[in-house]
Amino acid sequence: MLNRSGAMAAAFRVLALTGMLTAWANGALAHEGHPHTEDDSAGASSAAYLTLPYLQNVKTDGITIMFELDAQPSATVEYGTTAEYGKIEMTKAIDSGFSSRIYKCVLTGLRAGTTYHYRVVQDGTDFTGDRTFTTAPDTPVPFSFGVWSDSQGNNHGAYPGDVLEPTKTMMAHMATSGVSFGVTCGDLAEDGSAYQDTRDFYLDRVAKYLGQKVPWFVAWGNHDKDRSSVIRKFADMPSKDREGFDPGWGSFSFDYAGCHFICIDDNTKDADIADWVESDLKSAANQAAKFTFLFIHVPPYCELWIDGDAGLRGNLVPLVQQYGVDVVFSGHTHEYERGYKEHVHYIITGGASWLDLEEPVVKDWEHMFIGGAQDIPGFKHGLVNEYVKVDVDADNWQASMHGFKPDGSYLGVLDTVDAQPKDTNADGLIDE
Repeated sequence: MLNRSGAMAAAFRVLALTGMLTAWANGALAHEGHPHTEDDSAGASSAAYLTLPYLQNVKTDGITIMFELDAQPSATVEYGTTAEYGKIEMTKAIDSGFSSRIYKCVLTGLRAGTTYHYRVVQDGTDFTGDRTFTTAPDTPVPFSFGVWSDSQGNNHGAYPGDVLEPTKTMMAHMATSGVSFGVTCGDLAEDGSAYQDTRDFYLDRVAKYLGQKVPWFVAWGNHDKDRSSVIRKFADMPSKDREGFDPGWGSFSFDYAGCHFICIDDNTKDADIADWVESDLKSAANQAAKFTFLFIHVPPYCELWIDGDAGLRGNLVPLVQQYGVDVVFSGHTHEYERGYKEHVHYIITGGASWLDLEEPVVKDWEHMFIGGAQDIPGFKHGLVNEYVKVDVDADNWQASMHGFKPDGSYLGVLDTVDAQPKDTNADGLIDE
């Protein structure tokens, strides 16, 4: 972050005030206060918001704010611990390649566990409404996070009234459920290299309904395509801190409230698992963590459509067992499954858009006992739209699966699992 002296901050405020008075004199301010609410597009003299500001890459001392405009004005972010703001940071913009500009503002030097107010300013005169974010805590306090995967497309006719449901409602539900952030196991658009798919299935659902409230992290999937795909331009992940990787490319890890999180990119997984993953699991941050959660698109074990990934069973599973990973989350198959083996939980949460209704059960793994070859009460196999919320406290975590009908109607919690499952015969398998 570019630190502003008091004099420079005052100069910015004078420039902004001058612009506002000029606009008011010309009749540009239609009502008292700032001209645009959270849902407003920019005025005639400003660029229109194609994607309203959303949050990325939360840390104890920073966060990233991104948005998309249909033109290229100068833009700043005003922020502070109250709606008086008091600090200003410049943005940087890149061309989306599709007649729009993607803006990014990285804030640093923030206080841990603190709620900040912010607004985006175009050309010193055009303001969004007041918004907030909260930085990560620097101590192991209770928190929650959401997990989903495969929110990549429409509902394939399951609810013709709105083909983008139930994903919109699910993202909004997650955002208001008390989570501090979300994590996805990828496949966020049918074709991540296509702008319209990125718009319809990602920006207008995940960024709009979740990202305006809380940030999210991505373990990229195969549909998110390669390094140059458009969907990856709209991300600011911790992968940027690894040499040779980008904000939207590569695996990464981060820490939050005493827990360690590992997100593996489907495109770089082979090299990362061969080298980087074990070094990260050996890191001081992971060794000191209360719990370790790992996210990867394709599951090591699966029962519907595929039996999982044999390569991951050979190279990743031994690592998660050796270094005490608590949960491996994944997607790829569009359903919900859960199991437990050698003290590691495996949760597939791929029910965020259309479901694999026609796919057969191809395997019945002994340790996978919810979904797949087994029915969830009321649902064949694990075929239900859902996301998982994980609540973490001092010495436990609990994952709860929240189910939805295709029209977005909430079904409630359909499955739960604890960090401390019953294993009465000590065979490494959870008691059913």
